[in-house]
Amino acid sequence: MRIHPRTHPRTLIAIVLALAAWQLASEHAHSALAQAQPRPAKVKASTDPEYPKDWFFDDMLTNTKLQSLVGRPMPRLSLTQWIGKATSVEANKGKVVVVDFWATWCGPCMRAIPHNVVMLDKYADKGLVIIGVHDAKKGYEKAADVVRDQGIKYPVAKDAGGASARATGVHNWPTYIVIDRSGIVRAAGLVPERVEPVVKSLLAETVASEHADAFGPEFYIDDASRTPAMRAMEGKAAPDIIAAAWAGQTSKYPAAPKQPGTSGEISVVTFVAADDSEAKTQLERLTPVAKEFASKKVSFFCVADGAVNDGVWTKIATRGRGTEGIFIARDELAGAAPTARSVTMQAYGAARAPATYVIGRKGRVVAAGVRPEMLKPLLEKVLEGAAPNTPAHSDTPKLPTKAH
Repeated sequence: MRIHPRTHPRTLIAIVLALAAWQLASEHAHSALAQAQPRPAKVKASTDPEYPKDWFFDDMLTNTKLQSLVGRPMPRLSLTQWIGKATSVEANKGKVVVVDFWATWCGPCMRAIPHNVVMLDKYADKGLVIIGVHDAKKGYEKAADVVRDQGIKYPVAKDAGGASARATGVHNWPTYIVIDRSGIVRAAGLVPERVEPVVKSLLAETVASEHADAFGPEFYIDDASRTPAMRAMEGKAAPDIIAAAWAGQTSKYPAAPKQPGTSGEISVVTFVAADDSEAKTQLERLTPVAKEFASKKVSFFCVADGAVNDGVWTKIATRGRGTEGIFIARDELAGAAPTARSVTMQAYGAARAPATYVIGRKGRVVAAGVRPEMLKPLLEKVLEGAAPNTPAHSDTPKLPTKAH
C-alpha cells in the first residue's frame, strides 16, 4: 500500500488504525479456522495380547505390517550366502523358531547375540531353532568373523535383496519374530531380553499331533491354520458372541438372539471372512447344512470379521437372512485402527476367518477348526453321542465374555 507524502497526519492515523484492526480480525479468523480443522486421531499401538506391551519395542508395535504377521503363518524368507547349514521356517515345523533380523553394523544386534547363544544352548534339545537373517545392504562381509568370534551355533544367512525384510515389514534392527510349533507367528518386535520368556511359553505347548482330539484328523483343517490357541478351546466353555450388530432373523427367532451353547442345543460358530467372495462361498456351503439340521436343534452362528466394510456386511446379512437356525453377527472390534482385532474371534483363539467350531449341549467346545466339508459328518457324530461333552468340571456355570 502506497501513501502520498502530503497526506494529512489525521488521515495517516486513521489509516494505521484501520490496518491494525484488519490485521487483528485476520489473525482471529485464522485462529478460528485452525481450531475448526479436524485433527488426525492418534492411533493407539496394539500387539499380541498374549504378552505384555512393554516386552516390545515401541516403534515395532506401531509397525502395522510387522504386527499383522501375528496369528498367521510366517511368510517364506528369501535367504542366500548361508553360514552354517541352510534351513527354513517351514523345514522346522514342530519346533519353536526364532528369526533374528540383525546386522554387524548394528550395536544393539551385536549386544544381543550372546543372549541368543545362551538361549540356544539351554533350549535346543527341547525344540528351539534360531535363524539369523542379516541386513541385505551392508556389513555381511564381516558376518563370518562374528559367527566365529561370538560362538554362534545357529545358521546365519543374508537377506536376498531385502526380500525377507519387505515380506515381514522389518525396517529396524534387531527385529525378533517368534514362530510356534505349528508355524504360526506368535510375537514380532520383542526386545532381546524378552525373547526367552516367549520361547519358554511356546516350548511348553504341545504339537497338533500330540492333542487327543475328540475326532480324527480328517475332520480338522491343516495344522498351520489350526493354531494351539484354537485347539486349546476344546473342552472349554464357549465364549459369548460380542456383536457390533445382528442381522435380522426369521419370525421364529428374536431380534436379540441367544448365545451359542445355551438351551441345551448343539451350536456351530463360523467366523466369516471380510472378503465378499470368500464370505459368499462360506455362506453358500453352510446354508444347506443349517437347513438339514434345523429340526435337530442345531443352531448356526455366522460371525463376520469385525473389519468387514459396511457394504460387504450388508451382503452377508442379506444372504443369510430367512434361513431357519442361522444367526448372523458382525463382530465387535477392540483397539484402534489399523491394528484393531475382532473381539469374539480372538476369544475363540481364531487367528483369522474362516474358522468353524462346534459346541455341545453343555455349552463347551467339542471341536475347534473343523473343515467345512466335514461339518455335516461331524455334527452327525455329535448327535449320535460319539463325542460326549463331559469336561472335568461340567457343572461349572458358563460365564459371559465381555468386551473390554
